[in-house]
Amino acid sequence: MTNIGSDERSQAIRDVAFAWAESTGNEILLLVEAGSRAHGFASPNSDHDVRVIFRQPLTRAMALLPGDETVDLKHAKLPFDPGFEVSLAGWSLRRALELGLASAPQFSAAARLTREARPHCAYFADDDFLRRIGPLAAAMAPRPAAHNLRGQLKVALKRELARPEDPKQKIYLQIAQVLLQAEWVVSNHERGWQFPLGMDELMQEVPMASLERRIIEDLLDWKRASPDSQARRRIHALDSWLATSHELLNERIAQIPDAYIAPEIAESIWLTSYGLTEPDLEMAPAP
Repeated sequence: MTNIGSDERSQAIRDVAFAWAESTGNEILLLVEAGSRAHGFASPNSDHDVRVIFRQPLTRAMALLPGDETVDLKHAKLPFDPGFEVSLAGWSLRRALELGLASAPQFSAAARLTREARPHCAYFADDDFLRRIGPLAAAMAPRPAAHNLRGQLKVALKRELARPEDPKQKIYLQIAQVLLQAEWVVSNHERGWQFPLGMDELMQEVPMASLERRIIEDLLDWKRASPDSQARRRIHALDSWLATSHELLNERIAQIPDAYIAPEIAESIWLTSYGLTEPDLEMAPAP
């Protein structure tokens, strides 16, 4: 077991997460950031959007109805600094492995955050869990990963930018990040799907027109410096760029060779995480 980050805030975030785990009888395997802090464009007063992967007790995990397999704890106050809040969201081990089999980037990106040098990217990791999921992360396929990102982009465009009211400026950064991740996968699928996690590094590797690049860079400067992250503004140039790029993605993704992840990879992780082997799960013959 490894705590990541020895500062007071990191410890406070662990305290919030482990208090939830104790109250629910779950065991935390991974605790990382999932929002702007994870990707290097947090504002001075950004909250902490924390992602957790947890292991349920064996009897609950093996039940026909295993109970809550997600967590969504909103706006827990950090006790030492009431200006910051923590939102805790994530998945059970079963759900996380299902995401891995589907090549969902959220799954392996969460584990990769433990290696990022930026502060407040990760808070806790079970070393055995990180070692076990390595083969599944390596087997994840670029084409379904790109489809997943395109789906995220479609939902965000409809939910955030199709409304008549002006969107929050920071929403443009979040949507642009998903687009650039998808563009990176499409252009670099021979290298795999593991796009840079930091927004600055991602922009360095994905070609962009000068106008959109300048607007995004200005938004990044504003977001990192301004405590007013709720400011609203419609940016028509970005609306057009995001919508057009989204429409072009489907045809480009179709050109990526398809791939298949053997479910035995995830099954092995599942069994060993609970100290089980195949015979342990064999059913008695029917009478």
